[in-house]
Amino acid sequence: MNSSKQRLFTIKEAADELRVSTWLLYRLIQTNQISSVTIASRRFIANEDIDIFINKQKRKEYAT
Repeated sequence: MNSSKQRLFTIKEAADELRVSTWLLYRLIQTNQISSVTIASRRFIANEDIDIFINKQKRKEYAT
């Protein structure tokens, strides 16, 4: 998903993008494993934060 254009995903869209449940995504946010932004009481995840999260997971996988 390497897009040069900044995009904000809703929690549902980001969960779909990562192929995880919204519950798990909220858990990842609460444990600071993925960053989010709140705008007028709505929470979003930037596409670059999804990329960062995926890259962190890859590094963990390769390290073991």
